Amino acid sequence: MSKRVLSLVLIGLLWVVLGVGARPIEETCDARLTRAVCVETVDAALRKGLPVIHPLLLTARAEPGPAAESDQFGHRATVRFGLLGIPGPVSVRLFFDAGGHWGGIADRGTAELSVWSMAQGVVVAGAAAGAWTLFSRRRRSDAD
Repeated sequence: MSKRVLSLVLIGLLWVVLGVGARPIEETCDARLTRAVCVETVDAALRKGLPVIHPLLLTARAEPGPAAESDQFGHRATVRFGLLGIPGPVSVRLFFDAGGHWGGIADRGTAELSVWSMAQGVVVAGAAAGAWTLFSRRRRSDAD
């Protein structure tokens, strides 16, 4: 495998890793949630409901669920994520069960979000290849 191809593969993989590790660029909250509760809710949705491999997170909006204002178990909050390149938000509903465990359910599956993420890695690697080719041609023409 040539160094150029290996470099492009690494660029695509770095993009996927960036999507997995980065926090949302913009976090907003429903007026009924304090800022601290909002941040904790987004964190819980990232840990408990959103699949590990996902595209870059652009936005996160936390909203209280039906069981948020009571001591009842059930749907405590919903976080809607805006992801780069995916039409519509990805919602994660957060629940608190009778065993005292938090859980989250995403409305999009792991396979779908992984495919979107990998496709973005391919597009970024392709864009890097195009830029590399353009730069190489320009450098050769300047040398002539």
